[in-house]
Amino acid sequence: MLFSKKNVLQHREYISCIAYNHDDKLLYTGSWDKTVKAWKINEKRCVDSFVAHGGHINAIVINHEDGCVFTCSSDCSVKIWRRVFGESSHILTMTLKFQLSPVNTLALSLSPGICLLYSGSSDGIINFWEKENTSGRYNHGGFMQGHHFAVLCLVAIGELVFSGSGDATIRVWRREGNCFHSCLAVIEGHHGPVRCLAVSRNRERSRGIVGL
Repeated sequence: MLFSKKNVLQHREYISCIAYNHDDKLLYTGSWDKTVKAWKINEKRCVDSFVAHGGHINAIVINHEDGCVFTCSSDCSVKIWRRVFGESSHILTMTLKFQLSPVNTLALSLSPGICLLYSGSSDGIINFWEKENTSGRYNHGGFMQGHHFAVLCLVAIGELVFSGSGDATIRVWRREGNCFHSCLAVIEGHHGPVRCLAVSRNRERSRGIVGL
């Protein structure tokens, strides 16, 4: 249970992912019970709860520039949610359903004038969408293929995208322009699935990667 003593506010299945909106001080939790809940940290209470997908929710990502919440699920879809202005409730603004298999992970890449959303699915493919600056819609830009098993984790930093997979490898991709991506490296060494990644960039702009 999270923050509440009332059973009605509990997730009924495993909590599979969390994300934090620093500006609004909202903690989002996604669960195998197909719901997303928003928690007000300073008040220690649930302020919104909604059924987000038809399957297990696997990942949540927040765009801290506009507050949009992205969720993905085993129902093969990615959904974009927006908080109603002045309220705690959330509304669905767009469903991205280009994937043909369960979606396991999401990553957002933000740079001046460019916003790209990446999704990794169980067929080993990474799809990506580009946000239109005028309409705010996300258009499918293409996909990256190279993993032999499910993509389980993604991290985007600058022009680079890192992906971990059930094939026990980490792939490093570089974006050139908005839509073309090339695989720079395949990192081996794990003897099992790579389920999570952390990436940092130091002051000398060299990069460190940790895969688990």
